[in-house]
Amino acid sequence: LVVWDTESGAAICGSPASSHAALCVKWKNGSNTSLVTAGQYTLRLWEFDAPARKLRPTDCHLGSLRRIIQSIVLDDSDSF
Repeated sequence: LVVWDTESGAAICGSPASSHAALCVKWKNGSNTSLVTAGQYTLRLWEFDAPARKLRPTDCHLGSLRRIIQSIVLDDSDSF
């Protein structure tokens, strides 16, 4: 996962999205510092810290659920 500055075309920071394939990414609707990635058996919430140039992941524990997630839809208010 790499966050880019679209104006300059430069990479800001990056981090491995997961140990399995990440298939989709979605910025949270009300934030430009939080995003979600999902894919092969993984779902992660990320916090983007621009001043520190860091991405900090939080794994979502799905229990015994084993799915390949191919799309992400977030509630307009980013609540669940």
